[in-house]
This record gives sequence, structure tokens and C-alpha cells, in this order.
Amino acid sequence: MVDQIEDKVSNAHFWDQKYRSGETSWDLNGPTPAISNWIDQFTSEKKICLLGAGNGYDAVEISKHGHQVYAVDFSETAISNMMDYARILNKPVHPILADLFDLPEEYNEYFDIVIEYTCFCAINPGRREEYRDVVYRILKPGGILMALFFPINKPLSDDGPPFGVDLAQTISLFEEKFLLKFKQYSPLTIQPRVGNEVLTELQKV
Repeated sequence: MVDQIEDKVSNAHFWDQKYRSGETSWDLNGPTPAISNWIDQFTSEKKICLLGAGNGYDAVEISKHGHQVYAVDFSETAISNMMDYARILNKPVHPILADLFDLPEEYNEYFDIVIEYTCFCAINPGRREEYRDVVYRILKPGGILMALFFPINKPLSDDGPPFGVDLAQTISLFEEKFLLKFKQYSPLTIQPRVGNEVLTELQKV
């Protein structure tokens, strides 16, 4: 059963159906407070990529801070929702309708920052090393991955999505190519996820 689900999550149609039906329980229906607060530290314009950007609440929020925002998703419905939301708030967002694992080479070493939230836990767990390598590829030297890893308390053996994230194992995976700058339980985590997600900053080396 788990293998069948893992196959489904690699299919854009699986996610498109969820966005069409509104089965988006992971969605906060607004920007993520911990991400909004973290981005405040950057006063100069950055090129920022959000992987698995979904309805785009965080992408639009980051655009408000004056950054160039590129939002990746392979669900046409999610991208459409995102652009409708961006138009309503009159904020520029660059949509990328693509499987994150197939991002064109034009994005190699393109971004200053990559934002991760509820994407790592949604992909096939067998592709997590591949995900790390994509992030490494698209970041500039010295670039930053800001990841809010979730759900860290869910057993890895349980079905998903979301699939459980072993924090120690995940940090070890990224430290093969990144320097861990910090990890912490954010005081801005929404109440239902307190203790179940950790804010981390990793730098490409």
C-alpha cells in the first residue's frame, strides 16, 4: 500500500486532484508565520525559490518583502490558484510549472535562497537524496536553504503524505553538502504543529 502511495505522489495528476477538490489539509490558507519572520532579516533583494509552492501564500508574502520570487509546482491548478492570489494582491511571482526534479539547467546556481515547507514530506521518501541534490544544484555557492521540516514526530513506517521526517537522519543527509547554521523550534509555529516541526538554516558549501 505504501509503495502505491509513494508512486502516486510523483504524479502531477494526484496533486492536481487534491487542489481541485480542496483536499489540502496541509495548507494554512495564508502565509507561514515562521517563514515570514525569517525572511525579515534580508534587507537587499534576493532571488528566492519555493519548491512545491502550492497555492502560493508564502510566495506572495515573500514578494511583499521586495524579493524576486520563483514558485515551483507541477499542479496546474495550484499554479493557477497562486497566480490568481498574486494578482489580487498585485504582487509579482514567477510561476514555474514543472516537476521539481526536472528543473531546467537554466536554474543551476540561480537562487540565493530556497524555501522548504511541506514539500520534502510530500515527495516519495525514496527520492529525498535526489531532492537534496536538486536544492544544491539550483542554489548559488554560499546560498541558503531555509527548511521548516515537518512532521518530525510521525513514524517513518506510516503512510503519507505527509511522510514522516526523521530530523537527525535528514540533517545528516543534508550535511553531506550543506553546513547546518541553526535548527530550532520556532515560537511562531502554528498551534497544531508545535513540537512537530523544526526551523533549520543550511548553507551550500
